[in-house]
Amino acid sequence: MVKVDIFGTYHLDRPQKVEEELRAFSSEADVFFTEAPREEPDKSDWNSLRLRNPTVWIAGKFLNSFWQAGGFLLTRQLDSVDTAVTKKIARERKLQMKPVDETIVRSASDVNPLLSAFSWAWVALTLSVLSFGIALWPNILLVYGIPLSSFFFVSLAVVMGFLPIIPLAYLTLEERNGVIADNIEELLKGEGKPERGCLIVGHKHIDGVVEDLEETAVDVGETHRPKFLRRSL
Repeated sequence: MVKVDIFGTYHLDRPQKVEEELRAFSSEADVFFTEAPREEPDKSDWNSLRLRNPTVWIAGKFLNSFWQAGGFLLTRQLDSVDTAVTKKIARERKLQMKPVDETIVRSASDVNPLLSAFSWAWVALTLSVLSFGIALWPNILLVYGIPLSSFFFVSLAVVMGFLPIIPLAYLTLEERNGVIADNIEELLKGEGKPERGCLIVGHKHIDGVVEDLEETAVDVGETHRPKFLRRSL
């Protein structure tokens, strides 16, 4: 039975720490499995999401930009830190990187008309707050004696743009864990029987993926639980 170790990460962390820990943890790995969609969304997928669930479309664009900007500052690459480190080690060891996550853009666009209407209403409210904040500059608005500047309303609009990511992440977590486990099992059947794989995945997925992998023909090996900014190995 093929054994798969699970390396949990924070997507933004100290690159040197992540690299040292992943090198040590994955020293016996024959293949890397990553938390990237197995099927990359195309332009039509993003257009469908924008039409049916615009709040998640906006939040997804924000989040992708956040990971890329943070990763670029830390690694000079437009990837999250864990992705950049994984690519570096995979190149050096000549290991394949196999994406195993769900295509969230597609699943998030599959919503009923009521949720789609609420999504559009939330976008309208967010844009109204943003427009008000821009129009307010450089004046100050007093609300119950509290001075609120243009910066406050623009910042509030940005937070409102990010907010839909939180319920989406928790609502899809269990489903994504199952998809990751199933994809690993399926990919291993066609990999010429590697002896050991290593899954690099966000730390919130660890317990769920372990539970789902235990129901497959894959043997769960060691698990790595990260500490933010601090070494855990």
